[in-house]
Amino acid sequence: METPEQLQSDPGSNFECLVLVELCRFFCILKSRTTADHSQGNGQLEWINGSLEALLKTFLERKTTQDLGVPIPHCLLAYRATVHTSFRHYPHGVTTRQELRTPVDNLAIDFCESSIRW
Repeated sequence: METPEQLQSDPGSNFECLVLVELCRFFCILKSRTTADHSQGNGQLEWINGSLEALLKTFLERKTTQDLGVPIPHCLLAYRATVHTSFRHYPHGVTTRQELRTPVDNLAIDFCESSIRW
C-alpha cells in the first residue's frame, strides 16, 4: 500500500500520540480530526471496521484454537477481493486500479499451463 496523503481520525488518545504525530510529519501526511460530536466524518471507516469485525467473528467461529494463526490478513484479503453490491466492484480494484491476484489465481494459472503442454 502507498503512504496516504491525509489521515483523518477521531480525537481519541490512540490517534494523538507522539509517535503518530512524528510519523505524519516524517512522511508529510496531513493529519486532521473529526470532532467528538460529529463522528459521521468517520462513517466510511466505521462501516469498514464493522465489516471487518463481522468477517473476523465468522472466521473465528469456524476455527479451533490450534489453527487460529493470524486471521486479520485473511479477512482483509476476503474483504478486498469481494465485489460490493453498492458500487459493483471490489475494493482492491477501486483503490489500486489493478486486478487482485489471489492464491487461487496462481493455482488456476499452474493448472492451465500444465494442461496446455502437449
